[in-house]
Amino acid sequence: MIKNKMKPRGYIWQVIVSLITLGVVLSIFTITSTRFEITVLSILVLLYSNIMTFMATWSFTHIESSIRIGDDFSEIKRLLNHWKNWEDYTDEALKNDLAQREKLMRNYKIKYYIGLGFQALISIIAIWHLLAV
Repeated sequence: MIKNKMKPRGYIWQVIVSLITLGVVLSIFTITSTRFEITVLSILVLLYSNIMTFMATWSFTHIESSIRIGDDFSEIKRLLNHWKNWEDYTDEALKNDLAQREKLMRNYKIKYYIGLGFQALISIIAIWHLLAV
């Protein structure tokens, strides 16, 4: 059985961390004064944003594939149950297992899209400052 530890406060925590990151980026942009500083900072922020987006997408893909592999193993267990007549893994247990995996995947998707939205906003801010120079 998979334990679902993602509570709504997990989403709130993701939003808070993203808002703090956004605030730090905006505050650093207000400190810069020369064209060179703004250009270098914009490039660094874009690099940071691209790395964070890559890491989030890579992690999300691996989590999704792990859950899908778990679904496949659950199906194999169900088939073995009918073949060998095991009694510890019923069709109801399979349905519960799959439902928990889907709920877990939905929670990861929500966190992924929250982070992705804030990274896009940070990238837009950096590009705007870069083009304004």
